[in-house]
Amino acid sequence: MFTYRSKIRLQHTDATGVLFFPVQFQFAMETLEDFFVSKGFSLKSLFSSSYFFPVVHAEADYLAPLMVGDDLDITLNVVKMGTSSVTFHYTLQNMSTGSMAGRVEVIHVLVDKEKRTSVPLPNFLKEIFTAESI
Repeated sequence: MFTYRSKIRLQHTDATGVLFFPVQFQFAMETLEDFFVSKGFSLKSLFSSSYFFPVVHAEADYLAPLMVGDDLDITLNVVKMGTSSVTFHYTLQNMSTGSMAGRVEVIHVLVDKEKRTSVPLPNFLKEIFTAESI
């Protein structure tokens, strides 16, 4: 489990002052980036490698409103690791109210840049993801 902390800013909201729904996915991706950094892994190095790590599935549940100024904890869990894919679950907790505000699931697949086909996860990624499994 890995937790990323943030705050709801005006730019994250819609005209009603509530979190704009696609921003949940932005918070999930920010959490994933910081997760990699915490493991000493740079996404920049992935981009310069022979791999892509695209999203192949994403879904979210909006459970409670998040408003400008709310403090937010986004928790990442690795819930499934396939041969070439990883499923991440994120929970968004409104620390200002104590309520669960949302859930996000994102599946990534490791892809060979040249062949454009999925490839098995290398051991170093398996080790990183296994450490965060529930």
